[in-house]
Amino acid sequence: MMFSSLIPNIFPKKKTSLKVPDSILIKKVQECANLHSLYIFKDVKIFNHTEILDIPLLIVDPKRGIFIFEYKTWCYNEIKNLKASKSSHEDSSKNSLAFESKHDFIKKRFNEVLNNDGPDIFNFVLMENLLEEEFERLDTSFQELIPTSKTLFSSDSVEDIKEKFSNASEENPDILNIASIVSTLFAQNTVIDKDGSVKMTCEEQNAIINHKFSGTNYIATQYCSGKTTTILLKAIYVYLLNREKNIAIVKPTNIACELLKQKLLYTVEHSIVEVDFSHIAIVTPYNLDRKKMDMILIDDASMQDKGFIESLHGLKKDILFFEDYDESKTYEFSLKHNYREDSTIELLNGNPYALMFINIQRLLSKNVDSNEILIITTDDDDKYKILEDLESFVQEPPTLLDPFESINNQHLNNILIANFDEIFGFSKDYVFVFNPKDIEVNVVNYIFSRANKKTFVIYDEDNEAIGNIDAKDIQNR
Repeated sequence: MMFSSLIPNIFPKKKTSLKVPDSILIKKVQECANLHSLYIFKDVKIFNHTEILDIPLLIVDPKRGIFIFEYKTWCYNEIKNLKASKSSHEDSSKNSLAFESKHDFIKKRFNEVLNNDGPDIFNFVLMENLLEEEFERLDTSFQELIPTSKTLFSSDSVEDIKEKFSNASEENPDILNIASIVSTLFAQNTVIDKDGSVKMTCEEQNAIINHKFSGTNYIATQYCSGKTTTILLKAIYVYLLNREKNIAIVKPTNIACELLKQKLLYTVEHSIVEVDFSHIAIVTPYNLDRKKMDMILIDDASMQDKGFIESLHGLKKDILFFEDYDESKTYEFSLKHNYREDSTIELLNGNPYALMFINIQRLLSKNVDSNEILIITTDDDDKYKILEDLESFVQEPPTLLDPFESINNQHLNNILIANFDEIFGFSKDYVFVFNPKDIEVNVVNYIFSRANKKTFVIYDEDNEAIGNIDAKDIQNR
């Protein structure tokens, strides 16, 4: 059903996106959503190729479908003597109640991303300044075009709102899951895991992605909190809002940059949005063009060169430092959720080579893929000795990571051996930390964050690095 425009003289001539205020009615809608496990999105943008659709309010009901809203500021005294008239040519703007183009846009996204029309879409109107009894006193042409069952009035209670949502349709057990719906609607909320599965961002990530930052900003993070994904989606979102913007993401190593570029490509391809990749640079500090960039996002700021970090202070750019939590600072935004809470750690004391080979053999005998094993060293001599011994121990020869060579020219599907300062961007199911020495606490915690399932710490004698592997630090990494 398409709602049509009303007599033009009650609207401003200029067509602009109307933002939904934090009003009493909106708070009641939010309360209803919280009580009944509905997902609410306020003042959102849906992107498709180069097009943008603005929606003041959108709610996803996992049991029914998508509710889209128009927000109207009409007052009774302004329209009490007017009539509503149907118009099929109006676009979906402040001046109309035409939902047809929005339906087409949303269905097009679902068809292009998932090859289906997606869930049902229901139209609602927010009447912030009208009571339902006032609406019923208007000319009957209003009720014909705008059913009260699909209109939320300022006088509605939370229970009234829930009833109107429930009456939109019967519950549908076969509807798509919430992650599929949200990630299809919003490119800026699409998380693609390394196995190709698609998820949606959490509230902490959304707050950072949606916020309009200016100047220098610090964001507290912990490992395994979706930090790098948040940075990537923030860069995509800033670009899609303004295609003239130049955004840089700074990673510590060239290989980390390559891995993130691959993730950028996968995310953009899945999301059916057009991105000029020359406007999103993923670079090391050495390759950062400070003059060209409008926004700079520093990933793993706590692990970057301190001189480089200090050189950015005072730079007249929008800069976001994603850093380890510092209790001496106050942070407006943070990422605290740990997505790898099930990862375990085992400390093994004895002959490091024997312990490592025994445990690798156990994993391979349980059909663990060799490309899910990472060996981290702190000593180059150990690295080459491990490589030499493993070449005769496993069927597929392991790969010694070369930080100066492109990942396309390296066999990264085998057991991977790398120094601790070369592993940025990598994560594997099983990580062996071989005889660690001379590494600080923040580096220890970073190393532990590389394991999706389990970390084996193998050492022959206690040292400062082993002492830094404190249970409290591990739990709070």
